[in-house]
Amino acid sequence: MTLSLLRRGLHDAATDVWGWEFSGQYGLASLEDGRYYVAQQGTGVEDGVTKQTGLAQLHRWTGRTPAPFERVQ
Repeated sequence: MTLSLLRRGLHDAATDVWGWEFSGQYGLASLEDGRYYVAQQGTGVEDGVTKQTGLAQLHRWTGRTPAPFERVQ
């Protein structure tokens, strides 16, 4: 089976690859109504020690270029 990418968003003519600019390093969970929880990485300092963090935020799909998601407040 092959998953083909849509020819939408930003286009790189050198590679003929299409896509968008958005970061969700830890994951993407669909609520099946156009909204998604996007998990992103971060860092924080506690008692002088840098620690890795993660944060899940609610977004909705817009399909706009260059970033197809917008954060839901």
